[in-house]
Amino acid sequence: MMADTATNTHHDHFPDRWGAFGDGLEDPDNMSVFVKGSRTPAADERCHALGRQVSEKPQGRKPRAGLTLLARKNTVPSRKGIVIHFERRIYVLSRRQFLTSTLAAGVALVSQKATAQPAKRTIVDAQVHLWKTEEDWRVLGMKPQMPEPFTIEKLVPLMDQAGVDRVVVVPPGDRNDYALEAAKRYPNRFAVMGRIPLKNPQAAALLPKWKEQPGMLGVRLTDGAPDWFWSEAEKAGLPVMFLTPGRNAELARVVERHPRLQVIADHMGVSADIIKEGRLADAISQTASLAKYSNVSVKLSAAPNYSSEAYPFRDFTPHIKRLFDAYGPKRCYWGTDITYGYEKATYKQRITHFTEELSFLSEEDKDWVMGKSILERLRWA
Repeated sequence: MMADTATNTHHDHFPDRWGAFGDGLEDPDNMSVFVKGSRTPAADERCHALGRQVSEKPQGRKPRAGLTLLARKNTVPSRKGIVIHFERRIYVLSRRQFLTSTLAAGVALVSQKATAQPAKRTIVDAQVHLWKTEEDWRVLGMKPQMPEPFTIEKLVPLMDQAGVDRVVVVPPGDRNDYALEAAKRYPNRFAVMGRIPLKNPQAAALLPKWKEQPGMLGVRLTDGAPDWFWSEAEKAGLPVMFLTPGRNAELARVVERHPRLQVIADHMGVSADIIKEGRLADAISQTASLAKYSNVSVKLSAAPNYSSEAYPFRDFTPHIKRLFDAYGPKRCYWGTDITYGYEKATYKQRITHFTEELSFLSEEDKDWVMGKSILERLRWA
């Protein structure tokens, strides 16, 4: 039984080794408190109010900063209790005395702060292409972005190494089967913004049940769409990613007519051809002009692919900042389109470009831009 009064003891009974909080806590009596603070009459008086002085501090004990909850590795059965070690003095309280004191609340608070871990940032790549054969590209008259197929088996290890949690897969051609295979195999890591055959008269009938395909979140367009599509997509609640480089201002008419339709401007409205033609600033301006519509958002993606500089791609910083300022953190998404310009940067560099090199982003901004925003916009639980 533990006494209800302060216990006399001598410093020789205290072990030289002190364990981290948690060691030995199976025995609730095997607990000590080490208090280090500025020596003032008021502080000393508070210590005396909790327990009386019992000995001088052992020589050679190195002071520790802060208020720390520790557990003794070696129990002294005849001297169990709460030890208050303040500067050069040691006080011992019974467990009951300690638990009824105001110090207990302070120790608990500091302990919680010391053991609390910051939440891990969820990182979501808003666009990656996957393909198994060249035909996946050629069906739309395009060349593959890499000489070798970029498969699920190649992407997953890259994600793991870089710390990417999820990826939005965008099929390069008009087939969605391989992208949906990725979502089926890794439902917590992949989802799809699929292609729809707009030239097929039966395509409109696909939209109402589009998201019934496991892993399918919406639609991706690369060259506009007929009027019927926008109306049907709005009715079906389908978000739409669109890539119309240098022509984003034309979308104003669409988003005005369909205010419940969520549309996402890909790659800041930029392409390699736009840059070659010297129209980069105009393309960025057109994309920024759509920010006044709350149903429009933007991928701040593919900067390494279009930059004329090496990492950290400083020539694109003003463009990224302009769009971020226009849209805000909840309507901006980090993404890589990593297979285009694959050699320009590693996957990890494409992350740190945003998390370490863009000084105008706060930590909270990064949480949204790097993952929370795209998950919320696509309703990807």
